Amino acid sequence: MAKEAAAKAAKEQKEAEEAAANWKKQAKEAKAKAAKEMAAAEKLAKEEAEKLKKEQEAQAKKQAAALKKQAESLAKAAEAQAKADAAAKKAREQQEKKQLAYLKQQMAERKAKFSNSFSHTWSNGEPGVSYFELNMDLSAGQQDEVIAKLFKNRIVADLEVIPGSVQRFVYNDDGHMDSRIEFIKLVGIVNDDHIEEFRALASHFQSSSTHLQKSFAGLPSFDLITYPIGTGSKEYIEWALEQTTKTEDTPRFTASEKVEDKKPEGDAKVQIKESNKNNESEEEEEDDDDEEQEE
Repeated sequence: MAKEAAAKAAKEQKEAEEAAANWKKQAKEAKAKAAKEMAAAEKLAKEEAEKLKKEQEAQAKKQAAALKKQAESLAKAAEAQAKADAAAKKAREQQEKKQLAYLKQQMAERKAKFSNSFSHTWSNGEPGVSYFELNMDLSAGQQDEVIAKLFKNRIVADLEVIPGSVQRFVYNDDGHMDSRIEFIKLVGIVNDDHIEEFRALASHFQSSSTHLQKSFAGLPSFDLITYPIGTGSKEYIEWALEQTTKTEDTPRFTASEKVEDKKPEGDAKVQIKESNKNNESEEEEEDDDDEEQEE
């Protein structure tokens, strides 16, 4: 019995050893197979990576070539557009020069035709006269006297009284805005050499106005506006210059007080009143001289 048991145990041990050796062999084979498969997978992955890299490089080169080609195409298009713009600009400049030359020729022909037809009636130099507009507030008697002196002193050649009125806004001595209506408006033609005398004459007649005393800090007491004349009828301009050319017998107005030129110092009202007194004394002296000559 003991031998049988020993033999059985030996057999079982042998079988166990054989099974262990078999399992060891299988494990070795499985490990080798796994290593082989892993190596194959790594090789395949490496090949795929290299293949992908080559494809990416090829794609990058292809894209770079496409971009380069596109940039070249854009540069050629920009160059062509620039040439087209330059050609169009040159064409426009040539067309403009041609049009200007044509218009210049047309104007020259029109001027020549006009000059041939009206050279005897149209002034081509500096007229020497201006159009004027005078706004001021005077009585009817003073208005007639101003107009008479303007013609007597040969200051204006032509004059017209415009009916109506002009509302004027001024500041009084208290600094408040006030308004008044100026009832006199004269327009006409004045000799350029006599504009200053015209202004002095207007200042002289306005200096006695009560409205001037209400003006604030030298505000002009009247409006005299002159507009230069470019050209006009030769006969009319010659006539206007002849009417306003002074002779030895022509009176010249020289006002001792020119209100517009002075900037009041201190109390403006006091200065104006003194100016009025001086003007009144001058007028009284003129009246006395007239009475002596009549006697």
